[in-house]
Amino acid sequence: MEIKSFKDIFQDILLEGQETKEDMEWWAGLERNTGLGRSLYLAHPETGLYHIKTYQKNPMEVKGVGGKITTSIDEERIQNLRESGGSYFGVIPNNISDDDLKSVEKIINQNKIKDPIELFRKSMEALGANLKGSMSHPPEGGSKPIKEFKSNFKEEHDILYREFKKILNEDEVFKSYI
Repeated sequence: MEIKSFKDIFQDILLEGQETKEDMEWWAGLERNTGLGRSLYLAHPETGLYHIKTYQKNPMEVKGVGGKITTSIDEERIQNLRESGGSYFGVIPNNISDDDLKSVEKIINQNKIKDPIELFRKSMEALGANLKGSMSHPPEGGSKPIKEFKSNFKEEHDILYREFKKILNEDEVFKSYI
């Protein structure tokens, strides 16, 4: 597993997201760590599973690392992941045009879509966001799928955690103020 900065790994994910089939949604799982930072898992049957660890260095800066844990996940597991999600997410492309925004505005103003999930999906489609899907984010700790990933990919999780800890040590996060 190649470890990269979280910004670089997001670029990889965005590139792969552009190549995925639009009818196959992604899954995201957010884990609030009991200590410092957060873990984000992103999965898609065509691209595999990514794990990203970040922390808020200051109000204006997020730092972290990430990696691709596996290159494939079977559709059955992805379906179980989607069912575990209580909400939805989407990554909006950087190059949104005025026409894209007008399309979303038209979708919203038509008032024909009553289902918020359908409204979300249509809006993401109008913006050209291929990176979208269901999301699990329990209030405390991790969800069942995240716990499974941590146990099934323990070695990869440990490698990523060691790299994450290096960033924390470089930034002297654990240094006392005396």
